Amino acid sequence: MKPTEIRMARFLSLQRFTSRHTFIPALILVPFFLIGCHSLMESASPYDRGSGYKKTTNEHGETVYRRTQPVAPAPIPIVSPTPYPTYIQPEPVKPVASSNTSSDNGLNLHLELATTKGHLHIGAHIGFQVTSVFEPRLGLSFFSSDTFRSGESSELYAGVDLSSRFYWPGLSTFRPFVGIGAYFGDTKQCVEERNPHTWIREETCEKKFLSAGYAELGFELAQWTVFMRNYSIIRAGINIPSDFFLGVGYRF
Repeated sequence: MKPTEIRMARFLSLQRFTSRHTFIPALILVPFFLIGCHSLMESASPYDRGSGYKKTTNEHGETVYRRTQPVAPAPIPIVSPTPYPTYIQPEPVKPVASSNTSSDNGLNLHLELATTKGHLHIGAHIGFQVTSVFEPRLGLSFFSSDTFRSGESSELYAGVDLSSRFYWPGLSTFRPFVGIGAYFGDTKQCVEERNPHTWIREETCEKKFLSAGYAELGFELAQWTVFMRNYSIIRAGINIPSDFFLGVGYRF
């Protein structure tokens, strides 16, 4: 083969490798964007609404938001006629421009898990590597928090993360860092029952909110990350004490 053909073959092979390793983490991130937090889902759903909640306090002294509304009827499916098959001329495949997937520049996808006794924080983050030492990040994650009440299981919150990391300058493979972050999520439980006065089926929903701020210290070795976090957790209006979180992450 000619030198030009060899270089072109290597280029196409690199592009196929980069496309696979970018497409797979993107698929992993899709379920998090589809779930989001319950408040975002309500605002986007034509059959649900985020209004009508009233702030109150439950028997445990927690701040909750309740709403009662008639159960919406199931939507009537619309049957569309089957279109005739059409032939679409495929477009010729063009070489994709080279992209830099290095942690020193561009976008990074992080999958992370942090845990301590009674709590678990797991999610996906997109990092914007502004410089080699500064990376702001935006993510969606789940936060499991134990109620520590007899007979009750942990509550699962879905929400968003906003954080930043500052790396030690001048290092590439082994990179110590410090960071700060904030999390905000909610959980929602609904029950249906018939109103004894109107005989109309009604749905009563209850939402709780959880917010947390944290500071972290850790290091990145190649694509793996090990860190320790100190969280300040406020769940349903109550400050929840917690031990230090230990965590691990992987960067694509």
